[in-house]
Amino acid sequence: METQEQFFSFTVKTSFADSHHRFDQCGIVMYLDSENWLKGSIEYENEQVESAIDLASTLLGYPYIWGSQRYHWGNGKLNTNYVHGEYDCSALVQYVYYKSNKIILDVTSRTQSLNGTETSRNDLKRGDLMFFTNESRKHKTGIEKIGHVGIYFGNNYILHTASDHAVIEPISSLRWSYFVTARKVI
Repeated sequence: METQEQFFSFTVKTSFADSHHRFDQCGIVMYLDSENWLKGSIEYENEQVESAIDLASTLLGYPYIWGSQRYHWGNGKLNTNYVHGEYDCSALVQYVYYKSNKIILDVTSRTQSLNGTETSRNDLKRGDLMFFTNESRKHKTGIEKIGHVGIYFGNNYILHTASDHAVIEPISSLRWSYFVTARKVI
């Protein structure tokens, strides 16, 4: 579709029968955010990143379970105690990147912050891992400062599982104040 108009609208007819959280058609990503608003995005990074985002989007709404079993032991060897649908932040990230792209990430947010290559806040791209501290860890040093990980969704949004369930939500100024580092793993 081409237009000379500065502002325009269009209609996409779709069904959320298989997933109430996401639908992708012609490069348009539709999803329900944490407040059940239907959102759309035309951001696209590359096939590997979109594969990870696609898989992560199917996990929206799953409950946050602190200390949940990891999909693998940080070396690709599968964990027989893993329970699908039970994720804390680092378990979700590890599962998503391994299942979508066979990328092996470590088992905790602290050790995952050493995986991949560092990227700056200004160079964040969709699919990058974002690492944060929290109130109880902010005075620690090195990787001990890390207390949370999420996937940069683009346009100042993060896909993560936090205190209650997996969501896509805007990155608040408070969360940005806890930002420590970001890593490219794809």
